[in-house]
Amino acid sequence: FREQYISLLRRLGLDKKTPDGSAYQLHPHVFRKWYRTMLESAGVNKLLIDLWMGHNSGIEKTYYLPTPEIVKMEFEKADKVLRIFGPTYTTITSEKAKALEDAVKFYEKLMDHIAKKHPKLLKELGLE
Repeated sequence: FREQYISLLRRLGLDKKTPDGSAYQLHPHVFRKWYRTMLESAGVNKLLIDLWMGHNSGIEKTYYLPTPEIVKMEFEKADKVLRIFGPTYTTITSEKAKALEDAVKFYEKLMDHIAKKHPKLLKELGLE
């Protein structure tokens, strides 16, 4: 793994060393630190963070049994802060969905009207 990781850093131009030259600035452990920091900043339960990171110590963790609903809720918090390219979906309210449906119906009627009354206009606009 180490050789592949260093090779990748070199190809990306990210193979910078620490000031004393003893290690790479982007060593693999940096990602674990980033992961934990992001989860804690999102308010994810610390016991779940430890569990997800593979930490297994302490009596409270032995007896901590979160429900599937709690795990889902905490995962959703984590998901929001761990995405590199932003969210893959957008949630809209039912009011906004209704407004969008109404807008589509309006424009469909408008296009039908233009097609009947001004067919050349649609052709000129490249909308036929």
